[in-house]
Amino acid sequence: MNKWIFYSALVPFLAACGSTLPNTSAETYTKYTYVPLDPLPIDTKPGESCVENAVQLSYITEIELTKALPDQTVRMATRKFNADGSTDFTLAKTAVENEQFEVILDYMNTDTAPGNFSVRRYVADLVNYKAGLFNTTYKNVSYKKGDTLGFTTPTPPGVISKYEIHPYVDGKYTGNEWSQISIPIYVGLGLRLKANANVIKGSVNISGFPGIAAKASSGDIQGSLVVQTLGVSGEKIAATLPLPSELNETTFMNSILAMGAIKAQIHSSDTDRTPRVVGFYNPFGGGEEFINAMISALSEKRHPWFRACTAPKVIGG
Repeated sequence: MNKWIFYSALVPFLAACGSTLPNTSAETYTKYTYVPLDPLPIDTKPGESCVENAVQLSYITEIELTKALPDQTVRMATRKFNADGSTDFTLAKTAVENEQFEVILDYMNTDTAPGNFSVRRYVADLVNYKAGLFNTTYKNVSYKKGDTLGFTTPTPPGVISKYEIHPYVDGKYTGNEWSQISIPIYVGLGLRLKANANVIKGSVNISGFPGIAAKASSGDIQGSLVVQTLGVSGEKIAATLPLPSELNETTFMNSILAMGAIKAQIHSSDTDRTPRVVGFYNPFGGGEEFINAMISALSEKRHPWFRACTAPKVIGG
């Protein structure tokens, strides 16, 4: 099998749109991005097509799972590891010497579940900052720790903000300090290819796996490659999963071949399939603090997914 067939089948796409959250020092690279997650459990509920009244619920039939996940998608996410230990999901295309990065490519059968959340942004810390022609050091005395900041207010000088996010519940987290937002949550099944690497010399284009693998083979970067299933398991799939010990062109090619074989088994009756939350799209920005708070909110309780049904049967019909 020609490897370029697999490459062209896995060409990722990235979307970008406008931001409303305040910019931070990393915002140029961290806003408007797909954020992959370690799979999280969901709360499956009957969709609007399943029931007209509670009596009819036992008479309907749920749509077969893969048909209830109508979207087949390839998404890519890139994350850089900063010197201070923080990480940023980024739209940057290049990593340079001594930088560490992670590239994640997801193939998924998904449905988009609307995510409604309550968000509070507050002052987490106050630090000295420099401003003016003579780089004078100042301390912002207009704020104190714990003060609420507007969700779309630019970050004041010397202020470090954080976010508290919870699933939206009527009557809870709805005061003046809270904002309500909606974010697309991706629920589904799929496969994930993940490369973690450190740039040893020169620079590397991190917008695609073939170039990364070639750089690894030449010794310019060192790292590892991981293939992961998302909500998909079974005897045959376990036997098909590769065990790549390092990142190079050979392990990349073997991983792509394995992903193709596992993809073909997703619809098999021998495969165990459990839809999971696999990621979300961040249309707001807010940097690492916002993303971490979103992950915490999604872990707080199972996110609801409304599974579609065939047309309800009429009682006695």
